[in-house]
Amino acid sequence: MKYYLLFFVFLFSCLSAYPQKPLIKGNFDMFFTDALGNFYTVSDNTLKKYDEDGFQTQEYSQLISGSISWVDVSNPLQILVYYKNFDQIILLDKYLSPTSEAIDLTNYNIISSSMVARSYNNGFWVFDPSAGELIRMDESMNISHRSGSVPLESYKNILYLHQIDEYVILVRPDQVLVFDKFASFMKTIPLPQTSIITWAPKSILYLENQTLKKYNFVTHQQSRMDWAGAKPKAIRYRNQKLFYLTDKGIFQADL
Repeated sequence: MKYYLLFFVFLFSCLSAYPQKPLIKGNFDMFFTDALGNFYTVSDNTLKKYDEDGFQTQEYSQLISGSISWVDVSNPLQILVYYKNFDQIILLDKYLSPTSEAIDLTNYNIISSSMVARSYNNGFWVFDPSAGELIRMDESMNISHRSGSVPLESYKNILYLHQIDEYVILVRPDQVLVFDKFASFMKTIPLPQTSIITWAPKSILYLENQTLKKYNFVTHQQSRMDWAGAKPKAIRYRNQKLFYLTDKGIFQADL
């Protein structure tokens, strides 16, 4: 009986250590998820879309504008693809087909850009490092709101912009700046030096060493849980599920 028990303990430990199978296998630069359950991966200048079961459904690629810098899938029917090197935005439909010509931000009183995101009512958020401010553009590409000079020591290393409900976050490796939907600055959330940060409803999630932490903008409360896996390249939250990216692909974390 003792030998059977030792065998099952050994078998369980082997199963626990066995690497989890990726939902989507591959080595990607970035990944995103939308509210409909789809996944998106970026590799250089190629964007691919997958269904919730991990099967590829569409692909978009073009060489003229270089590598893709960011993708905003908060509206799955109008996907925003941003090319930082050319200050350009391209809008895609749910089939990853362009719905218009590329939008050159420098033609709309934007001196330069370091990050772009979707805004409410089909508008856009742009961070202009030359002016050091957050700018909102409406659907007609007119500037509707400006933050004025943002309280940052450096306007470099902007990881991303994102609108969460009525909040807008500007994320750097060591801090998150929070604005309201009119571009008025609200607060700074200092973070440990990390680039493993994502968003959730009215919150941010960030990985510090082997601890996943959550900060709520409204209540200012923080919660935490242990992170059992290896350090990921990126994490994304969707519908109470957490996904993460490694060199092997996209995985779902156990929460």
